[in-house]
Amino acid sequence: METRFNPIRLNSIPAFVNIHSRSTEQQRQVYFVRADGTSPTLLEEVAAADQAMRSAPQTAYCRLVRLAMLTDPVKVQAYVQKYADLKAGKNVLFPQNPALSAELAEALRAVMSRLRSVRRDLNETAERNFAVQLLYRAEVHLTDLLTKRDGSFCKLIYAGCSGTPEFLFGCLAAQMGIDTLILMPEGAGRIPEQLMADCAMIPYGPHAPVAFPEYERIRSAPKPAPPKQPKPEPKPSPAPSVQITRHAAPQPALRRAVPKERSYEELAALAQSVVMIVVHDVTGEPVGSGSGIAIHPDGYILTNCHVIRAGCSFSVRIENDDQVYRTKDIIKYHSDYDLAILRIRRTMPPLPVYDDRRKLRRGEKVFAIGSPLGLFNSVSDGIISGFRSIDGCEMIQFTAPISHGSSGGALLNTCGELIGICTGGIDEGQNINLAVDYRQIRSFAANFV
Repeated sequence: METRFNPIRLNSIPAFVNIHSRSTEQQRQVYFVRADGTSPTLLEEVAAADQAMRSAPQTAYCRLVRLAMLTDPVKVQAYVQKYADLKAGKNVLFPQNPALSAELAEALRAVMSRLRSVRRDLNETAERNFAVQLLYRAEVHLTDLLTKRDGSFCKLIYAGCSGTPEFLFGCLAAQMGIDTLILMPEGAGRIPEQLMADCAMIPYGPHAPVAFPEYERIRSAPKPAPPKQPKPEPKPSPAPSVQITRHAAPQPALRRAVPKERSYEELAALAQSVVMIVVHDVTGEPVGSGSGIAIHPDGYILTNCHVIRAGCSFSVRIENDDQVYRTKDIIKYHSDYDLAILRIRRTMPPLPVYDDRRKLRRGEKVFAIGSPLGLFNSVSDGIISGFRSIDGCEMIQFTAPISHGSSGGALLNTCGELIGICTGGIDEGQNINLAVDYRQIRSFAANFV
């Protein structure tokens, strides 16, 4: 069956909710739309869409705020084989439905063909990696919708698009006949414009990060409580004595104390909250290293996206702890901010993120902690030398020396608060180093700090 994107231009999220695609035996028409930017009513419209879809008859609905990541080496190999089998015409994802498997194979070919048309530099390995991740995400997120598709209208809202791999997932969903709306409050970023040619745009307003809540499915109604047995008549009791309790006047709320400046020795002791991350490939071999910062007591670690990008698993070392903590848990990431969050099964003291009580200034002293060149938790000091906006990301330029391996490390003020995450430097210059600004960190990790 041929899939075509409906040419009718929608102008809002409610319009997407209230209109449905139509299909014939030969052709399936779908709506493929992106909402660019944000507005004061965006979250309200998304909540209203959830409510409307829950009660809509003959409608299968899903809203996602993040996509599953394929990182387990065993699963990676399994999906590489599935991709090879799918290219060979074998039924690998839906054994009970060969027609649906064949349709998925055709949709995947169409999506990859469009990617190749805009990415002339795409080699066979990179193409396979895109396709394997798409297959995995299709099985995890789309199976339920696709199995209900013939008897229902299918709708998907994806609120976590941050780059080309995520946009390709939306393309695949639409190609499979699911009405798809992609929310892009921060804009399309580096997604090639030609790749979005068939995705109609709804302009929503200025670009800004938005924290979308998880979609809550309807829970089954609780069972009715058994009828209550009649209680026996209570025996008369003596009249209660009356006591007068005097309540103290409510105390005024305490103001948050401004942290005091710390000595260099006290700042260096904060290295207990900064970790070294070793990155392993699909075979378990180490392929790189970087640093990370504890931002939540339950083992959530902030690092750079580029530190973990090439990894399938990660080893985390903590100061004064001989154990090595292995993890594959990538909680979230944002390629434009170059930020990611891992999790290990260990409690840690988190570093406080600067509260923006006043703007940072050039010339302020700063302190960097990281593991440059694998030298675990090295410390250095310097000053803020400038503020830069690079590809829409706010950065702090500083002079504290860092090297390869410092990426993901902490940039602190003299009070020991996290004002940035060390991201890189300019090798041709002397101590021209950059850190992602604390405001980007607060926006990205709002649920953790």
